[in-house]
Amino acid sequence: MRVYLSGPITGLKPDEASDWRDHATQRLVGEGNFVVRDPLRGTARSFPKCRKFVRRNYPDVPQMSGRAFVMRDYHDVENSEATLCNLLGAKIVSIGSVCEVAWAMSQRKILVIVMEEKGNIHDHEFLKECGLVFHDLDVAIDYLLSCGGEGAEEDDDAVA
Repeated sequence: MRVYLSGPITGLKPDEASDWRDHATQRLVGEGNFVVRDPLRGTARSFPKCRKFVRRNYPDVPQMSGRAFVMRDYHDVENSEATLCNLLGAKIVSIGSVCEVAWAMSQRKILVIVMEEKGNIHDHEFLKECGLVFHDLDVAIDYLLSCGGEGAEEDDDAVA
């Protein structure tokens, strides 16, 4: 199963944006043989010295343009069976993450959203009704693992 990792990037330090993605990737690939699509690949991780990711369009660098990010991220959501959107600790509203949730929902993907039980800046009924909401990242990952990876045909719970 292919999973897209959605979650805030703007305003975060590189490790704040990538640590949870690395953890989710290790679990999903290692325990479930999933294929993971990370929006930080190839671009944001190319700037390890940057203090924070900022809203900036780089018209002279096509692969860093807003259009490039939107096109690639939409393609990733479209070609994934599931989206894991981690909003834990979000300090500002993540417009990109909200768009990715809407794309996944409209395409009837498995959509797992992780946010605090109370007080998250994204706490809104529209968002919560789009997918299955968890309050712990590892519990959300466990749920995705239960949905099956590439080796799902060997699932012990499968009915013959």
